[in-house]
Amino acid sequence: MPRTYLFAGLGPKLLVMETRTSKSKLLTSSGLTELELMELQDQAIDLALQAFNEPTDAHIDAVQERLIWNAQHGLGEQGAVTIH
Repeated sequence: MPRTYLFAGLGPKLLVMETRTSKSKLLTSSGLTELELMELQDQAIDLALQAFNEPTDAHIDAVQERLIWNAQHGLGEQGAVTIH
């Protein structure tokens, strides 16, 4: 189901969170609680908004995946929005 997020000064944004097999496996096998995953989702949205002019779902997904990996390895936000 699509979720609508309100960002300060940006108005409503509709983010369609598509489920991908690889993402589902990552979330399932992450070892994190549902609350921790939701907090990382919120953090990913915030970081993507700071780093990218108009972040897409792909931007947010990539940042969230990196934040999950970082959490599994005891790291913070390091490299979550690094552009190569």
